[in-house]
Amino acid sequence: MADLIVNYSLTSATALANPDGTLPAILTNCTEAAGPGATALGTLDKALHFDTGASIQTTLSPGAITPNRFCIRVAFSANGPVTTRQNLVECTALPFAMFLEPGSASDRFNLVVAVANSRVDWAIAHTTNRVALTLNTWYVVSLVYDLDTLALMVDGTVHAVTAFPSGGLKAGSGDKLWIGSWVNGQRWPFKGDIAAVQVYSDIPADLETALDAKRPTPEWFLTHKYNAIRPTLNLGNKTSDFYFDSATGSHVQPFEGGLIAYTEAHGVAFEMHGSIHALYQSDSNLRRSLGALASDEINGRRSGSRKSVFAQGCIYWSPQTGAVPVLGRLYLDYEMLGEGGSAIGLPTAAQTTVPGGVMQQFQGGRMYYRSGASNTFEVHGSILAKYDATGGVTRWGFPVSHESDVRRDSQVLGKVSHFESCTIYWSGATGAHIIYGDIRRKYLEAGGPQGALGFPTSSEEDIPGVAGPARYNTFQQGSILWFNGQLHVCYPFRFFVGRVDTKEEDRDILDLDGQNDIYCRIAISVNGHRVYDKKLPEGDKHFSSANIKDINFNVPYAVLPGDPNLNVQFQVEIWECDSGNLFGGDDDLLGRFTKDLNIRNAWGLRDNANGIFRASNFGPWMNFMDWSIKPQLGANTPLDFFSTINRGTPTVDFREYAAAFGDVDPDWELDFGLIDDGLKALFYELVVKGVAAGGNCFGMATEAIYAYKDMSRLSRPLSRFGNWAEVENDFNVRHTYQVGADAIWWFVGQFLSGKTHNPVSVFQDTWDAHNRGLNPVICLSQNYDFSGAPHCITPIAWRNTGSEMQIDVFDPNSASSIKRIVIDPARNTFRYENGRVYEGGEWSGGRLHYMPFSVLNHRQRTPVWDAIMLLLGGVVLILGDSAETISLTDENGNNLNAFKDTSRKVENLSGKFVPFPGLSGNNPIKGELLLGMKPKRSRLLPIDSVLLNNVSDLGLNANLRRSLGTTPAASVNPSVNANLNVDLGAATRFRDRAALEALQRAQQPTDLDSWVHTLRGVSAGRLNYYLKRPLQALQVGGAIRANDRVTMSAHRLQAIDNEFKVVAQNANTYTLSAVSKLGAGRDFVKVTVENVPAQANQELKINLQPGLNTMDVVANGAPFNATVTYEGRVNDKPLRRQYTVPMAQGMRLTAPNLEDAGTLKVSGIERVLGEVRATQLIQGR
Repeated sequence: MADLIVNYSLTSATALANPDGTLPAILTNCTEAAGPGATALGTLDKALHFDTGASIQTTLSPGAITPNRFCIRVAFSANGPVTTRQNLVECTALPFAMFLEPGSASDRFNLVVAVANSRVDWAIAHTTNRVALTLNTWYVVSLVYDLDTLALMVDGTVHAVTAFPSGGLKAGSGDKLWIGSWVNGQRWPFKGDIAAVQVYSDIPADLETALDAKRPTPEWFLTHKYNAIRPTLNLGNKTSDFYFDSATGSHVQPFEGGLIAYTEAHGVAFEMHGSIHALYQSDSNLRRSLGALASDEINGRRSGSRKSVFAQGCIYWSPQTGAVPVLGRLYLDYEMLGEGGSAIGLPTAAQTTVPGGVMQQFQGGRMYYRSGASNTFEVHGSILAKYDATGGVTRWGFPVSHESDVRRDSQVLGKVSHFESCTIYWSGATGAHIIYGDIRRKYLEAGGPQGALGFPTSSEEDIPGVAGPARYNTFQQGSILWFNGQLHVCYPFRFFVGRVDTKEEDRDILDLDGQNDIYCRIAISVNGHRVYDKKLPEGDKHFSSANIKDINFNVPYAVLPGDPNLNVQFQVEIWECDSGNLFGGDDDLLGRFTKDLNIRNAWGLRDNANGIFRASNFGPWMNFMDWSIKPQLGANTPLDFFSTINRGTPTVDFREYAAAFGDVDPDWELDFGLIDDGLKALFYELVVKGVAAGGNCFGMATEAIYAYKDMSRLSRPLSRFGNWAEVENDFNVRHTYQVGADAIWWFVGQFLSGKTHNPVSVFQDTWDAHNRGLNPVICLSQNYDFSGAPHCITPIAWRNTGSEMQIDVFDPNSASSIKRIVIDPARNTFRYENGRVYEGGEWSGGRLHYMPFSVLNHRQRTPVWDAIMLLLGGVVLILGDSAETISLTDENGNNLNAFKDTSRKVENLSGKFVPFPGLSGNNPIKGELLLGMKPKRSRLLPIDSVLLNNVSDLGLNANLRRSLGTTPAASVNPSVNANLNVDLGAATRFRDRAALEALQRAQQPTDLDSWVHTLRGVSAGRLNYYLKRPLQALQVGGAIRANDRVTMSAHRLQAIDNEFKVVAQNANTYTLSAVSKLGAGRDFVKVTVENVPAQANQELKINLQPGLNTMDVVANGAPFNATVTYEGRVNDKPLRRQYTVPMAQGMRLTAPNLEDAGTLKVSGIERVLGEVRATQLIQGR
């Protein structure tokens, strides 16, 4: 409750005190004047006039005012021109001030309130000509300070706020309150009349409600960022008030040396400065292409480089290259390559158009994007030179793979890049060369650059040193060995190092990623002589931090097993880099594996006939290492398939999940007790864990393509692999790729474009993909909604007879036998039989669709990966398996479930949610996964001239400017005594919900920020509902019974007045978890509210503000104690606080500062975004 500490009515020039006689004041040179009459502070018929030499002082105990929540209110009228600062009040007991500054005209002025923060010193809130304040007019100005926010109000309306990221106020320097002057009674005299002065300890409820309404506004976030960076980064003076940039959907505060930008969807503001800022300001088209700023300037992966991340791209800078942007899909794939740390280095020029797409130049190569393609790819070195010299993109089309390792014959290390119309191979001995057309296709079918046994080189002899009968023959390229009836064909072979799985060795709490910095040493000795010794990675000290690392390295040394006296020793050392000396010093040896191969053990094949191994227990910090012996086969070897038959894996374990997804850390939860923002753990439980239970056909089909391209530890002939246990892990990891970001969003894009129901298109697209080196996986289902034994197969040949289209395939359910899909082009239908019958057409029957290798040729990211969500504007809904969808509509009852669209028009699929049922097995995904891509536009951007003409009534808290190119009107000094004399237009601010609703949007297609999702319980269990937008998520959990009806309604989730409602037919208790990622970095905040009751058929309402700065929860259950937990990562540090919060009907949670004391402000409310009833401060534990 707010207490009036000072309550002065200035009626007499000779005496002044509180009504009860306390706090008498000393008056100097004041004269009596007429008052304003009725005001918000009461009826004030008299006042005191101040001029040079006039002042009032009183003694105020430093402990009389609550230092983190207080309010000062003054009724005044300025009489003469304001040409310099004029003080209304200033205090030494607690450091605050209130004063006037010059305005935009001689009869105008501005108001300023200021406090001294313990971290950044004096900071202000300034009217900045947002309201016309004129001379000889009475006003009531209020300074309101609440925990971390300073607000300036005029006549009850908030006109400016300043937020602080940390620290309370400085301690006072004295015990005086001065009225009408500075603290010496002389400086900065006020010239005008003052009728009343009030000082509150705590805050009146109506003023607190008004301040809380400004916490989610752009100015709050912009000033919060400014005060956060002030101690370390000098951006110079402000050059204007902040404004709205329609090109990026951001609010921008410009400075002499940079800018701060805030976008609602990001939940936090970011800074930009230096050369990156200069480039950004110079090109309005670039700003539109980049979208909203999503990070501060941060270090790049190449030493000395810097970057700023945006919603749709990034600007990279280095002393050598300057500032250069990378946009869209180029940016995503460049980041996945390792950006500046990759072989192509940093960008040196912006992208340029080429026929059919775009190209961008980098220090060591180029990247290309074909319009409409799923991915972009790099080309560099000698392969790039050959590509250019022979016609480039005009002749050969676009690259369809990154450059990768390959073996030509058995002698030398080589490289390969695949293009739409050719393949270019390189080796040190041969240079770069092109193969294309029918020759390329035949060459790839035969296995590419591989060898054969050749001619014999010996007669049959006894194998020396083996007890019992054992014989051998050697050949030009190998040998055949016999051990008492058991045969081994020993081709020339090479070693392959696959996955390395290490235990957490690096437990340094300052190492926030918490994973090992691995490098390795691979050595081969022949008859005691070292013939190969290599450190990986070659160009860096270590691989990117990871406990699990897919080395996937084909050792470029061929062993010819044709000498009975040959002994080959294979050795791999796994090291953890502590920046010491390589292979010693401070670096730690995690494990050393050594294996001798000779004729007595058939060069390893007696231990495993297929030559694949998992080594374990060879070091204190090693779980295992996958390695293999790869026979080098001849060019006439046809494509084949695994002889083991497809089967299910009940559970894909978490380490397999981490092996498949590059953004999942398998040991993070061991280090800190949490996994990121919690979504990755939920995604594992509901989507990944059981994805292979009904079979691994997608994994087998994908792994076969990896093997065909020599990118797998399982090399050809694949028919060797008949033991399921040996290869199950490989299949599990690849099988999980189907629920990765690129795979799922590819599926969504194919569905929304009508390509999942067009068999003729699938025939042509898959044939084209194969011919470009993008060997596809084909997916089928028996039903239109992708149910009915969904299955995946590997196509290997295409033919078009005119009346019939045929695709030959390997089927994981049928080993190496070739089967066939038949397509009727006249009817646009397909048929496939493998014991089941799959058939369908454009809009009926089963489905036929595909996924090209460009989507699958890299480790995946979870589909809620923030970078791709920002680029796509994606929305993801996840529903646990205890409930099912009855209907999904917009607020007007229009269907939003794309699978239930009956119009048979592709254009009507836009703006709908696409269920992803999984691509193989029966019900591979537990529950439901629904995804949508929405048009990206600001909910607060006026959309027509009528609204623009009435913008003053709507009240957007910034001044609309059409582009960043507008020259600022003047410079603004952010210091306490700054003169903000810039008039940028009428002040605008949203005052009520009705004004907000005036921003109407088209009903179709929806922007997917509003929906009504009706659910039904399928079994007694746990209701789990999760929604994810680009950088914000909400999870609702509670009990559910069979046939229970629950409705989840989202209303305007992109808007400040958003509302999420839960209505169930039975009373329930819920747990609510909201997550906000703070931009494109690692920082996030998660708020969990437990024990929230809801009555039957009554609404539980939730409002989430950007960055979870405030969160409203209104329930209609009985009073209860909620457990509220704030956790996350702030400034890259993990933080956590928990609170017990008494709740009755509704509460507003104002986020605590987790880096300081962590005090949680809890305000009672009756409705979301409603008025504050009472406030309490709760300490965390």
